[in-house]
Amino acid sequence: MWNSPLLRWGPPFSISGPKNRFFAVGCDTSAVFRGFRGEEEFMTGWLSVCPNISSVDQNSCTGVGCCQTKIPEGLKNLTVTLHSYYNHTFMWKFNPCSYAFLVRDGYFNFSGTTSFEQLNNMDQIPLIINWQIGSETCEVAKKNAVDYACKANSTCVNQAKGPYPGYYCQCLPGYEGNPYIGCRGDLFADTDVILYL
Repeated sequence: MWNSPLLRWGPPFSISGPKNRFFAVGCDTSAVFRGFRGEEEFMTGWLSVCPNISSVDQNSCTGVGCCQTKIPEGLKNLTVTLHSYYNHTFMWKFNPCSYAFLVRDGYFNFSGTTSFEQLNNMDQIPLIINWQIGSETCEVAKKNAVDYACKANSTCVNQAKGPYPGYYCQCLPGYEGNPYIGCRGDLFADTDVILYL
């Protein structure tokens, strides 16, 4: 059984690489993540066939029953493909479905059987996105102080080369918050753009 959900991001949005993770969960599962930055294609994948719940690491997402990875910055046109080799016939009681998703880093922590049940009942998860400003590079944008979008304690990042040039802002290391209104050095300033899928 194949399932290929597709997320398309056009300007001004792209996926935040450092603030999201790609997860694949299941015991009869093959998952492939694919995305583009301009004309460059990025792809990663994982497969797991585990005979019973006791073979799954109950406390971490290390490869048997669960896998996680970071993704490159600024990807668009994302595709996640899932495949089940045996249609979950031999795992039905503890794992009737395969799962693959992008999620905000730190939101999902795998814990064996509990995670299988949790994912079966989950209908949305948070995802952090970037948005690009204008169609110029950081070097050009910084020269126009009136329209420059990056505020206090943030830095400018050039959008990856491709058909949609521009830039976006991100907080400097050690700072949190919204770089378009100013980043702060405390833990309670998390106002990233979060999209619930």
